[in-house]
Amino acid sequence: MILVGFKLTFIGMGIVFIFLTILVSLVKITGRLLAKETTKELEALRVVSRAKLKKQKKEIAHEEDEILVAVISAAISAHHTNVESH
Repeated sequence: MILVGFKLTFIGMGIVFIFLTILVSLVKITGRLLAKETTKELEALRVVSRAKLKKQKKEIAHEEDEILVAVISAAISAHHTNVESH
């Protein structure tokens, strides 16, 4: 009974191993066949990403400028309040 269980276990593991080996091989072959297309897509994504990054940097700089103006205005207002109260 135990020997039948071991046979079944090893046969099952062997089938899974063979299937996974074939699957990995097919994925590698597909990767090699589509390498040109993948390179083109990656370059297109990089171009789009660079454009988005530049836009985000400009937006962040604009927001930082607005915050800086608000902080300076608050400091000037606080200074004028302190000067007038003395």
